[in-house]
Amino acid sequence: MFLVFRLNLALIAMDRLKVMIVEDEWIVSEEIKLLVEQCNGCVVGQSDNAEEALEILRAHQPQLAILDIRLRGEMDGIDLAEEIRRSLVCDVVFLSSLNDKKTLERFRGIDPLMFIVKPFEVGNIREVMSMFAAH
Repeated sequence: MFLVFRLNLALIAMDRLKVMIVEDEWIVSEEIKLLVEQCNGCVVGQSDNAEEALEILRAHQPQLAILDIRLRGEMDGIDLAEEIRRSLVCDVVFLSSLNDKKTLERFRGIDPLMFIVKPFEVGNIREVMSMFAAH
C-alpha cells in the first residue's frame, strides 16, 4: 500500500537516477538497492543514520532519497527530510512501518513524494523509479 502526495521531480538530464537509501535495517536497505539498480537507478549511498546520510547527500546530490522514519542516532527520518528540504534539491520517499496518525501529521509539512508502508512490495519501488523515468 502506498499513498501519492505529490510529484515534484527535480531531474537533471542524466542516464541514471541517483538515489540515497537511509534505512536502519541493512537487509531491507540491500533489497531496496537491488530494486533501484534493476530499474537502472544508481545508489550513491546507504546509511542507517541521518547524520552520515546528510554527509553523503551533500557530497553526491542525489535526485531521490528513500528514507525510513526510524533510524539510528539522534535524528529520525522526519528530521532528516526537514534538513533535506532546507538545504538540498532532492525528492523524498518515506518507507516505514510507522504510519500512525501522529507520525503522519508530523511529516505532512515535508511534502514527500510518497509514503510507502512496510512491508513494501517490489512494485512500490518500481513505481517510484518509473515516475522518475517518465520525466
